[in-house]
Amino acid sequence: MRSICRWGTLIALAFTLSATVALASDDELPPVPTGASTGRLIVKLKPNNLPKNLNARQIQSEQRKPLSTQRMNQLAVVARTPLLYVRSLANGAHIVDLGSAASHEDIALALADIRNLSDIEYVEEDSRAFPTATPSDPMYSSLWSFRPVSADNYGADFQTAWDTVTGRSSMVVAVVDTGILPHPDIVGTSGTVSPATGNLVSPGYDFISDCRERATCAASTADSSSYAAPSPGATDLGDWISSSDANVSTFSGCSTANSSWHGTHIAGTIAALGNNSEGVIGGAFGAKVLPVRVLGKCGGHTSDITEGILWAAGVHPTISNPTPAKVINLSLGGSGACGSTYQSAIDAAVAAGAVVVVAAGNGGTNVSNTKPANCNNVITVSAVGQTGTKAYYSNVSTSLISLAAQGGDSTAGLPILSTSNTGTTTYSSSGWTYRYKQGTSMAVPHVSATAALMFSRNPSLTPAQVKTILTAPTSLTRFPAGSDCATQHNCGAGILNANLATINGFTPLTTSPVTVDFGSQSIDSNTSRTVTLTNNGKGSITTGTVLLAGPGIYSLQSNSCNSRSLAPGNSCTLQVGFSPTQAGITSATLSVPTTALGGNTTTNIGLTAGVSYLTTSSQTVTPPPVLADQSSMVTLTFTNGYTLPVTVGSAHVSDSTLLAVSTNHCSNTTLAAADSCSINVITTPTRAGAFSGTLSLNTTGVGDAPIRVTISGTTIGSAEQSPSSSDGADGGGGGGGGCTINRYAGIDPTLCCLVVMASCYVMRRKREREGSKR
Repeated sequence: MRSICRWGTLIALAFTLSATVALASDDELPPVPTGASTGRLIVKLKPNNLPKNLNARQIQSEQRKPLSTQRMNQLAVVARTPLLYVRSLANGAHIVDLGSAASHEDIALALADIRNLSDIEYVEEDSRAFPTATPSDPMYSSLWSFRPVSADNYGADFQTAWDTVTGRSSMVVAVVDTGILPHPDIVGTSGTVSPATGNLVSPGYDFISDCRERATCAASTADSSSYAAPSPGATDLGDWISSSDANVSTFSGCSTANSSWHGTHIAGTIAALGNNSEGVIGGAFGAKVLPVRVLGKCGGHTSDITEGILWAAGVHPTISNPTPAKVINLSLGGSGACGSTYQSAIDAAVAAGAVVVVAAGNGGTNVSNTKPANCNNVITVSAVGQTGTKAYYSNVSTSLISLAAQGGDSTAGLPILSTSNTGTTTYSSSGWTYRYKQGTSMAVPHVSATAALMFSRNPSLTPAQVKTILTAPTSLTRFPAGSDCATQHNCGAGILNANLATINGFTPLTTSPVTVDFGSQSIDSNTSRTVTLTNNGKGSITTGTVLLAGPGIYSLQSNSCNSRSLAPGNSCTLQVGFSPTQAGITSATLSVPTTALGGNTTTNIGLTAGVSYLTTSSQTVTPPPVLADQSSMVTLTFTNGYTLPVTVGSAHVSDSTLLAVSTNHCSNTTLAAADSCSINVITTPTRAGAFSGTLSLNTTGVGDAPIRVTISGTTIGSAEQSPSSSDGADGGGGGGGGCTINRYAGIDPTLCCLVVMASCYVMRRKREREGSKR
């Protein structure tokens, strides 16, 4: 029930929905709590009241401004509960706090109330995600997951991959997690996180926004005093929950537990120092780690995690990151569907060129209820044990999981060994150690390390290409015959093989362009693009059969690349056609298998196209009949039919003597998804009969086709001329005599009568004016 007494001091406070995220399963972590809510909401307003001439960056900047007291009061009244304003997010949303005493019912009612407001773009709970517990077996000193594949060991074969590449020092992998410790097997003998040493690229950043969860203030600190601003440095201060902590409402539902040092364990699997006579080695030990702290005591909030994702990718609008990551490791997860806050942050990171790798979760259930694993644009990873069979804890899905990786299973071999510390609350400066953990959390860094090797060998890869290569059959180890993953097809495309993926991530066969963007085309159009493939290697390349995978609106119109032997410097071409039949964004992939340098590889070329970025209610507009030389106005409305912002370019008319743009609210405007703009067009036909003209409106993407609206109608003659027999009529009988004059020949008789009446009226008024002058 909502507490009535909370209305006593209705203070305008902020709103943002903050969801706590947790580490995927590991041996020391508490079970996912099912008790108290976070009491926080993420709310984003529509940019309805902002000036129309703002670009996307300016709109987002305006949206980030703190909510006014008046707005907070309005929201509090609508939600029927006091609200505390916390802060704004990078995407323009805001966090609102109902207080830690708010129940699930309070949250549900507030969500429903606020969602009904017409100017709310979205509202969702800033829920928590938590570490999922799985039992741990005794420690073993074996990195089985890095070894080649054998009958009893389904390793990722980093060992062979290292013969090709170990990771460039310029390759950055962000570990968005609990932060990092100055473990000597990561930071080296200098032993510091700040300044960064060893395999750290920078000290990172701390985005935990509650000082109680950050472990920098007492658990009993009041909600109103708990806000902590993002700050440089991602040192892991611990995520333990004491018995006294568990009795505080902030940590209600979280079980007592020691600090997990989860981020340090993940970082060690990715890039623990190699060949240093110390402990373990990372899968991409030549690469660098960027620590981002978003998980603390009792997990982490969606709002904090997404801020960390944006910063890691170098696209946070207010906090710069001089060393953005190409790979973002999210070994965390919470329950529920992927919300707008998560999805927008992931989309922004991928658009910036980063691969986002996410844990499938450890509940043994379907990924559809685990976020951000169920978001779009991510690589979602399930877990297998040493024998290649599904780990008993791993979540599953026939559609949402990309691939499986080595996460460990104590019932079928060893867990995953990596860097840790003996400290139970805060870390011990002399307690550096190594621990076995298991979970989809441990599987994810194997994939992240592989992506880092792929980027290190071929920096031109796109996130989409990395995902395609990682999940291609030629890059994977098959699941053991008869295993659950093999028969139920719910663990992804296969098991990670770092060596095969790294080989397939590079070929001396280069393409121009690397990806083909047809831009925005109109329905029923026919467009083609040419792709040139060139052998830039030192030896000959033999191509196989070119495959086109995608909807039938894409076609391979010509192909000189099938089964070709290309000497160094030689090229072949592909002509790809696009013939859309309906609006929407589509994509396809051209795959060119090649044999070169003793290995088989596949060159993948991404195809993408859109149809009708801008939509309008009608492609043809008919203004009412007018007299020749008289003007009328029509209003044309255009809507962004896509989920991403679209920048509108110039407007053009086909006949400047017939059409003129009067008011243009579209050109040089960025429309958010579903937003509209309008253009007023003046029509001035100069002679009787039918007329037709076109207005074209462009979007600014390269290759985009304009949207066209036809404006057509009929005039009913000139106001200066009377339809009398003196105009040359042939004397046709009756009332229709005036309709046979050559000026109106062929006009419908009914319309002709209107012409006669209108012209007679005009002449009568003219005579009256002349008489009055006399």
